[in-house]
Amino acid sequence: MDTSNWVDFYLGKIFEVKKGKRLTKENMTPGDLNFLGAIQGRNGIREKINEEPLFQGNCISVNYNGCGVGEAYYQKEPFWASDDVNVLFLREHEMNEALAMFFITIIRNEKYRFSYGRKWNKEQMEKTILKLPARMVHGEYVIDERNFYSDEGYIPDFSFMEKFILSLNDDVKDIPDYFLEEGYDKACWYMDNIDQYEFEKQYSASALHRKISLQDREWKYFCLGDKKYFDVRRGDSVYIKNMALGEVPYVSTTQENNGITAYVADSNRKGNAITLAYDGSIGACFYQEEDFFASEKIVTIETVQYPMNKYIAMFFIPILKLESEKYSYGGRKWTVEKQMKETLIMLPIDEKSNDPDYIFMEDFIKSLPFSCNI
Repeated sequence: MDTSNWVDFYLGKIFEVKKGKRLTKENMTPGDLNFLGAIQGRNGIREKINEEPLFQGNCISVNYNGCGVGEAYYQKEPFWASDDVNVLFLREHEMNEALAMFFITIIRNEKYRFSYGRKWNKEQMEKTILKLPARMVHGEYVIDERNFYSDEGYIPDFSFMEKFILSLNDDVKDIPDYFLEEGYDKACWYMDNIDQYEFEKQYSASALHRKISLQDREWKYFCLGDKKYFDVRRGDSVYIKNMALGEVPYVSTTQENNGITAYVADSNRKGNAITLAYDGSIGACFYQEEDFFASEKIVTIETVQYPMNKYIAMFFIPILKLESEKYSYGGRKWTVEKQMKETLIMLPIDEKSNDPDYIFMEDFIKSLPFSCNI
């Protein structure tokens, strides 16, 4: 794409920027409305709540704080945005999904300026300069005498932006999402060199051949420190240099290699447990299938009423990672005896017992693509 004739626009002249509103977990009740937090992924949706919408859809949400600062998402439906999220409404032009995808790419390119410790607050966001295609006729810029979108009178070429995204959609609509995850160029190589039918047959099948919706169950909050449901234990304070080497995984606070940083001779935990770092790489969370040694700065989490397995763990891990984002920056430790054991996580429940529905969790993960290879 030739961007040589693109011009600078202030974001605040293209969009009306509105700030989200704080809503504490204590004041939330489960429902159907999307609640947006400053998170990465899941289209910014942290949970579903029972509230009237704070904003209508057809707009862009941008995290201005937290570990997901600068992440932008298109919101099609009404929603509630937390006070760590700004909401962008296009001025004097109808937003649509294709147009939003163009702007989101441009906005995300600016996020590096505000990562780690710098908030991209409303005032800074409005002053952010976006380089965009401007409307031209016969090689000359069309000038708006009102100077509505820019002081120089340039007008964003919304038609070009929309058509460009739609052309990409036409190009990739037949490419599976699992190929696109590594980028368009790599996806094209996959399509040219891999038998899609054989790939899906061998790798992308689900372990359970029926669709399951997360809306099929009621959800409620459970406390991690509730011994009726969870066994949460801190690892042991043993200096690794004093340990004999062996074949037992030593799980520490790394975010890589399933949390394993060495192999030692002795274990202190049985397998079928979740490990979660509360210091260091806070929120590094993994399922440990085999017996392992849990180091001092992690906790192990086991379910009490129903035996943990890899499918249930895969259900829990994203939920735990969402909670960890509160402690990921600014030197805040997720202390075990206080914050962690008081942490509330929302889980689907069995309507008869009102306890977590572990069978539903297991079946949901089994119903997902690629679950046959978990």
